[in-house]
Amino acid sequence: MRHVLRMSHGYVFQHLVDGRPTVSDLAAKLDMTQQGASKAVAELERLGYVERLPSPRDARIRHVALTTKGRDAVAAARHARERLEARLRERSQRAAVDGAGGTAFDVTRAVLVDLLGELGGTAAVHRRDVRPPR
Repeated sequence: MRHVLRMSHGYVFQHLVDGRPTVSDLAAKLDMTQQGASKAVAELERLGYVERLPSPRDARIRHVALTTKGRDAVAAARHARERLEARLRERSQRAAVDGAGGTAFDVTRAVLVDLLGELGGTAAVHRRDVRPPR
């Protein structure tokens, strides 16, 4: 199954989990143009993850909300994060018990290397193709 959600969609989802902002509100929260936010919302709407609903106070205003599919995607992402954290926790505990962990720094480094591998970033590091943070 091909995943259509991208990492950038997660930034939009974060603001929809506990709220129903307008596109303008989203643009401000995401520090982007209203046009960019509108494009992201339109894409997620087309994919069935969000919907635009009229404001209870003013029918001209539309709020963006997660659909059932969107809420399911949030739940799936949270579950995936929990599984990843459990695997990394187990590895770090095993390293500490085995005595192979060394210092707290060594254990932390090993867990971060494992995390990089889990997220598919190891090849980019080996190619020296890692973008610096903004």
